[in-house]
Amino acid sequence: MRISIPPLATFAPYELMEPQRFAGRMQREMMREEVEAARPKYLVVVAVATSWLRWPNSETEIFAWIDRYTAEKFRLDGLVNIVSRERTDYYLPLSVDPRSIQLSPFYVLVFERKT
Repeated sequence: MRISIPPLATFAPYELMEPQRFAGRMQREMMREEVEAARPKYLVVVAVATSWLRWPNSETEIFAWIDRYTAEKFRLDGLVNIVSRERTDYYLPLSVDPRSIQLSPFYVLVFERKT
């Protein structure tokens, strides 16, 4: 079976976090013109600080948007909890109450669009 995935995120996450005057505009373009317009069936959110390379003075609009957008349009379908270099716990699909999981500072969330 072949799965075709349209290209998203023409900006790397670290570019969205750089303290520069276009960062906010780049975040809004990614949110609306790439993600929202594509209406993806799945959305993967990487909650790993080193993936984003966030600066103390980074624009943070995208993080509030992720919370709102996923709450409104998606349901949590999976979770990858990176506990340590030696241990990663996979909940794919999510079959337990996510509140019962002790999240590490490094995790990945998999959301599926609500019907």
